[in-house]
Amino acid sequence: MRRTKTPLSVFQAHLPFKRPVPQRTIAVSLALERRMIFILGALLFALAFVYSYFVMMSVAHVVAREDTQYDTERLSGAVAELEQQYLAASVQITEAKALASGFTLSPKQTFVERDAVTLRDAR
Repeated sequence: MRRTKTPLSVFQAHLPFKRPVPQRTIAVSLALERRMIFILGALLFALAFVYSYFVMMSVAHVVAREDTQYDTERLSGAVAELEQQYLAASVQITEAKALASGFTLSPKQTFVERDAVTLRDAR
């Protein structure tokens, strides 16, 4: 037994278009559309490349900053040790020890004072 469809309204069977609607439309790709898609794809690829480049450079700068910070801390420790040795040695230096080692006092001391340098004097 076959069921038949009965229209519920007058407009159910057809739509009131002025031109007939084609049954099948073939998608036509225009040259301009192809070129635009190619350009957008190339632009997307270039942006992805630039983004990855900047991410890699930021990681490299973070690593370099950490290395520099480690070196700075290490050198600061070495300078502190040298300052400690200098202060320990400078306490032992006295005028009596210098005279005993053969150093003498200078009878006439001359001090040189430099005037302020200006652009006029630079010629």
